[in-house]
Amino acid sequence: RSSRDTGIFLDFSLNNIILNNSISSNARGILLSTSSNNNTIQGNNISFNTCSGIHLYINSNNTFFSNIANSNNRAIFLESSSGNNVTSNIAESNQYGFYAASSSNNALISNTFKFNNVDGVYLDTSSNNVLSSNIASVNNVYGINSYLSSNNTFTNNTVSSNPSNSGIYFSSSSNNTLISNTANSNAFYGFSIEASSNNVLINNTANSNNRAISLHSGSNNNTVINNNFSIYSTEAMRITSSTGNLLKDQPIGAYTLTSAGFAIENTSSGKIVFLNNTIT
Repeated sequence: RSSRDTGIFLDFSLNNIILNNSISSNARGILLSTSSNNNTIQGNNISFNTCSGIHLYINSNNTFFSNIANSNNRAIFLESSSGNNVTSNIAESNQYGFYAASSSNNALISNTFKFNNVDGVYLDTSSNNVLSSNIASVNNVYGINSYLSSNNTFTNNTVSSNPSNSGIYFSSSSNNTLISNTANSNAFYGFSIEASSNNVLINNTANSNNRAISLHSGSNNNTVINNNFSIYSTEAMRITSSTGNLLKDQPIGAYTLTSAGFAIENTSSGKIVFLNNTIT
């Protein structure tokens, strides 16, 4: 179907399979509206839809597997939806590869979000999600952008070569866990943490960025342990106007004579703990 509002529309519909369709040039490619649960969307080619490729609204327990969603506004859009599984999809050359608003307890696993005009992944007020083994690289702004989102887990994601900003950006996002992610060759930061507290970063890699990691604007009580920040242009880590952070077992290797391992700025109250770090 072409030039319609929605290619495939489910409303209060359960246990359906949407398989191997080509859907293009609509406002929405596939729309699952209120209480359309336990559906499977697999192997579809969804492109050139002006609002979204796949859109869930107040739904749960749906599975998206091995779809291609290119050149849409938002390739995959979860709105007030929970418990969905998004696995092995490709979303390229959209505005956003994946966009979640007020959505929780979803799993994003082994997806590719590349060449998108804004972000590979955007989380807005979305919590308790798991993002694992995704590629969110070569997006115009951020690989992964988290706003007002908490208690999410990010593991083994690759967020590299985003040409205008950072690999992973947190704004007002707290109590998240980042383990074994790779954020290399981004324009500004590998990891940029702004006004976000009580996050844990362990065993991540951020090389060949301007700065590997920045904690700023009231990013307090974060824990940074045993990450690989060995190649950088300016500093491995900058902490600005943020207190109570723990930096432990951090190997730091300077890249140029004008680089710094750790840079601390405008942090006059509270404390920062440096424990067992190696700076060479």
